Amino acid sequence: MAQWFRTPDAPLPPVLDDDYLTRLANHIGLTETRELLADGLLELTDRLDQLATMAQAEDIAGIASVCHDVAGSAGHLGLSRLSQAAVEVCRVCRMDTPPPATAILEDIFAARVLSLDAASRFCQPPSDDPAEPLAD
Repeated sequence: MAQWFRTPDAPLPPVLDDDYLTRLANHIGLTETRELLADGLLELTDRLDQLATMAQAEDIAGIASVCHDVAGSAGHLGLSRLSQAAVEVCRVCRMDTPPPATAILEDIFAARVLSLDAASRFCQPPSDDPAEPLAD
């Protein structure tokens, strides 16, 4: 992860906050949690795709705006690492002379793959899963 605002020895947040999703599933139901996560991933993926286009155009203001949305959306979906990476991008974009967009977005793109994979696995119930709430 970029070292602009993180100390080198600070642990990375989990890709997927299982505790958060477990609490949510116990509150609204596992099936509903999976549906909520799947729906959120569609919009989040669109926002992440926008970042690639903005990086090519070096649109730092646009990147900051989209990353603000990504930070909130990813956080609400339990995607902690992606959310933190987006927050750090927002901070870096406010620098007087930010690094090139591709460097700024490196952590977002790395977290994207891990996050979407982890969330997709959560959304897919095992064949023997009765879709009951998860245990604490």
